[in-house]
Amino acid sequence: MRPRFINILLCCLLLASCSDDTSEWLEPEPEQPDRVKLTLRLPGFKTASRASVDDNAITSLQVLFFDGAGKYLSETGVEQSKITGSGSTYEVTLPILPTAASVQLVANFGGELGGDAAAVAMTGNPNSRADIVFFGEASLASLEKENPSVTLTRSVARTEIIATAPDFEIEQVRFYGTPSKGLVGCEQASAPNLPAGISYAAEGADMATDGTPYYHYEAEAGKCSLVIKGSYKGVSGWYKVGYIPASDEDADKGEEVALLRNHRYRFTITGVTDSGWATEKEAAESKPDNRLVTDLRDDTPDIYNIVACRDYMLGVSEDVRVACNAESAELHIITSFPAKAGSPRHHR
Repeated sequence: MRPRFINILLCCLLLASCSDDTSEWLEPEPEQPDRVKLTLRLPGFKTASRASVDDNAITSLQVLFFDGAGKYLSETGVEQSKITGSGSTYEVTLPILPTAASVQLVANFGGELGGDAAAVAMTGNPNSRADIVFFGEASLASLEKENPSVTLTRSVARTEIIATAPDFEIEQVRFYGTPSKGLVGCEQASAPNLPAGISYAAEGADMATDGTPYYHYEAEAGKCSLVIKGSYKGVSGWYKVGYIPASDEDADKGEEVALLRNHRYRFTITGVTDSGWATEKEAAESKPDNRLVTDLRDDTPDIYNIVACRDYMLGVSEDVRVACNAESAELHIITSFPAKAGSPRHHR
């Protein structure tokens, strides 16, 4: 019996030794943060002219995490090496906080936001920046789908003007009512998202006369206008132009519209009926009148590849991906026909 007992004892010691080795070498590794690769899309603002500001660049990115109740959790920056691309599309690899339910993405802010981006204000002249601040948001569930993407919108608007009227030449353009500040984030794009304590400049700011963009924050209706010095048949004068759309139901009423983020307001002076005011002050204090016949177009910013004629426009979303054996494809189409002008319809 003694040899059998010794064998049993040796087996127990051997098993105990293996158990100790296993606990020593198989310690759980620290949990690695999840990561997701997605596409960032920058809609609209595609023009031939370009100011000193690059309105299609992404040079930095901040990611803000929120839980299922919308409570702010934390913030992290994305390394520049994790952002690739140019123009209207960028690829980025995001670190994902496991406890988060949604994210806010802010590009080009130049530092930490420290909370909800929808409550953070920007100040200073957007035209003095090298790039534009962008904002976007998404649920974590949407980022888990195949080929995820997030559309970022610019946190400013832009205005530009040219003249095609015969016998008229623009000599100077002044933007009146420049908003003092704007918010980084915005949950809706149909009304201006204004920070507390916003003011509108009483003095005019110089704009380019060749269609180069002038960038500004969002503004209430009737707060901003253009005052233009122009030569009509050799006589110089000052004119005032309001933000009254050319193809909108409010145009017949002469009602001005609010200026919204990521919108491009394009004025074209198509005709002149009379000489302007003698001084800039007189023009600035007057109401917009019909001395200048102007056409204001407000581009739809959230669609790519816009084809437009005089009365209607058609846009189709970018990067439609279809499997070789697919019988159908999903793409986003927007058109103003046959809906009422100024009320585009979306189709899938």
